[in-house]
Amino acid sequence: FGDVYQGFDEYYGEIVAVKEIELKKCNLRILESKLSSFEREINILSKLNHKNIVKYIGAVKTKDNCLQIILEYCIGGSIAKIVEQYKSLNESLIRKFTKQILEGLEYLHYNNIIHRDIKGGNILVDRNGVCKLTDFGGSKVIVEELESNNLDSFKGTPNWMAPETAKFHEHTRFSDIWSL
Repeated sequence: FGDVYQGFDEYYGEIVAVKEIELKKCNLRILESKLSSFEREINILSKLNHKNIVKYIGAVKTKDNCLQIILEYCIGGSIAKIVEQYKSLNESLIRKFTKQILEGLEYLHYNNIIHRDIKGGNILVDRNGVCKLTDFGGSKVIVEELESNNLDSFKGTPNWMAPETAKFHEHTRFSDIWSL
């Protein structure tokens, strides 16, 4: 739902990632969907603090009618891009990455959050080789889901979906694990 750019935080002097959507280029239906996704992502990320979750820095609306989420910049890019570029990873690195991703998921699930779109493109690697979960636009807080009885809402990327999710059944913590 947006483009991601490298930016510079002039206050702290740090390189940051800037996730942006242009509000003026969208029809009303698409705009509502994008805004809902961005609001959900901001709401969830602003409450998280874990070494395996991308750090939320802030959000702004620009003069030229763009909404931006400012995030920690992970210089290594996504696991999907790393595999695309280097073709394979050795077993010890896969174990290391898997453990880190599971630690991030454990933290999310402990805090009643289901990611719902775990895939290589949504797992970033920082300069120290630490994996960080990102893209929380499709995530849900479980309490919200139970109250609204909306656990079966269709979110995520089909190739990485748990079978129960693809069949429009209940989304659970186990769906994230299956996707991993």
